[in-house]
Parts: sequence; C-alpha cells; structure tokens
Amino acid sequence: MIRLTREYLDSKLTGEALTYGSNAPFPNACIDDFLPPDVLAQVLAALPDPDTIAPRNKTGNEGKSAAHRMAAENYPDVLHNLVQELNGRVMLEWLSKLTGINALLPDPYMHCGGIHQTRKSGYLHVHADYTFLPDIRLDRRLNVLLYLNPGWKDEWGGHLGLWNKDGSKLIRKIAPVANRLCIFDTDDNSLHGHPEPLAAPEGVTRNSLAMYYYTAGRPKDGSVAYKNLSTKYLVPKDGQFKDGEPLAIESGAGWRHRIKNWRRLQALKSKIT
Repeated sequence: MIRLTREYLDSKLTGEALTYGSNAPFPNACIDDFLPPDVLAQVLAALPDPDTIAPRNKTGNEGKSAAHRMAAENYPDVLHNLVQELNGRVMLEWLSKLTGINALLPDPYMHCGGIHQTRKSGYLHVHADYTFLPDIRLDRRLNVLLYLNPGWKDEWGGHLGLWNKDGSKLIRKIAPVANRLCIFDTDDNSLHGHPEPLAAPEGVTRNSLAMYYYTAGRPKDGSVAYKNLSTKYLVPKDGQFKDGEPLAIESGAGWRHRIKNWRRLQALKSKIT
C-alpha cells in the first residue's frame, strides 16, 4: 500500500518549491524523486500497454492517434492507490502549504486526469486549460503532473514548456524524466504544452499521471477574466515557432470544441435550482 505521510511530503519542500509563487513565468515548481524508489518501481510496472487503450484525440491538439488516456476505474491496484493518496487530505493540505492556495479540493471524477501516454510523433499544442468545471461547479486552480519515463533521453523531446502570457517566449523547458512532479497554477495566463512532435523510438511512450485540483470560488485578482469552460489552444501564425512572436488562438476543431463546452454549461445552468 502507498502512503504519503505529512513528514515525507514536507521533506520535499526544498529548492524551488519554496519559491513557488515567484517562479517564472507563472507560479510553478518541479520536485525530483517525488515517490520513494520502491513505490516508483511498482507504479512503473503497473503502467498500461498503450496498444490496449483507445486513442482520445477529439480536438486535434494531441497528435493524431498519439495520445491516450486510461479510465481511472480500470487502473491496476497500485495506480488506483496512488490516485487515492494524491486526492487525499494530506496531499491537499501539503499542496496548499506549497502553493498558498487554501481549501483545495480533488476531482473524484478525474475529468481529463489520470494516466496520459503519448506515442512517437505525438504533441500537445501550447494552451491554457479551462478554469471552471461545470460538472462539479468548481474553479480549477492547480495542475499536478507526475512524469513516469525511466531512461528518458533529452533528444526525444517531449519537454513541458512554460510560456509567457502572450505565447511569444518560451520561459522554461522541463524534461519529463521519471519521478519528477511538476505543479503549476491554472489560470488564463498559464500557457504550457509540448508542441514539437515526439521523437522517441517506436514502442516508447511519454507517460504522465495528471491530477487537477479545485476550489469553491477563486480570488478576483485578474488571473481569470471569466469562467473559461474549455481549453484555449495557441499555435504559431505561420506554423513555425519564433521567439518574440505571439501565438494565435487556434481555429477549426479546437474552436468548435470550446463552443460545445459553452453549450454544455448553459444546459447545466438550466438544471440548477
């Protein structure tokens, strides 16, 4: 059984975790060696075979037939146990201590969360995530990504990039190495992604466990203009990333997806008494 105690988690509050709120380009921190070695070994052994998972690529932003997510109810016991720990009180309070965001709540439905696997040539456009989840009527506040890629080589790419608010400059580039936990705020300005096609060999996938955290309301500090119900994808205007040139909001499938989510919220609002 996996058990993340307060003492163990507090031992990880070092380095950049102590300056979370001031780290560029928006509040973020990465913590290496997050899980104990024996737990990591169990988790890696439990990762699913991507060939057994149907691809999920509804908006065209994750690389054709390249991105996979596994339904949480189908997880092996060790992954199920890890998710429970990451959604538990001790983890929530530790995240609050690290980020300064109080009264964090998990998403028991794991909306868009869980194990993500990306194959060769897969990518994820630069984007800012939705900031409100109407299904549970909560504001999304944190992204937490645990990378699960032993022996990852730098030349394979797949680095998590963090951009400035207009997408004109890549500020931070993070290799998805095994047992690295990355935490960052979710708001209108938290642009991130891995837009370059993955160059890993055939049969090697970029694996992560994505967890998202919420609060009942959020401060009116200007970080969110309105309750954004869908992810805002950004792409280079001419197809090539150029330092200093802002990215443009994607049209086509991504935009249709945003409209669909807006309509979904209107339907949910009509049911609220």
